[in-house]
Amino acid sequence: MTLSKRQLDDFHAELRPEQFVSAHLYNEQTVKAFFEAEKSRVVVGVIPQTDEIIAYAILNTERTGARTIFRQRTMIYINDLCVREEFRKKGIGRQMFQYILDYAKKMNVDAVELDVFASNQEAVRLYESIGMKEKIRRMELKL
Repeated sequence: MTLSKRQLDDFHAELRPEQFVSAHLYNEQTVKAFFEAEKSRVVVGVIPQTDEIIAYAILNTERTGARTIFRQRTMIYINDLCVREEFRKKGIGRQMFQYILDYAKKMNVDAVELDVFASNQEAVRLYESIGMKEKIRRMELKL
């Protein structure tokens, strides 16, 4: 998983160098914490013959509180969804997402949500092709 995460960190640093660095902070202890977190679930894609990790997703089950104009709801938030670079464009991301959707339906949640940079067009196209819709647009003015 650390190789995939490193590639994801590098991708973000290249995409938005003013915001990200290639820190490569994930180590065995950090990854182990994901597996042990009460509200997290880690989904891992492997090559069966070798158990080589080629993709992973970190999911958080989140429950929003009822507030003045918002209803209480429960969602699966995809914190990370990463496919190793050499395995991209082979349908693996789509398979991972389908697994996440099946899991979300079993958990009886209201929605599956994630954040994606608008400039990450490859990911945006994948998510839109699966049926995701833009919910919030966060904008910035660099100073």
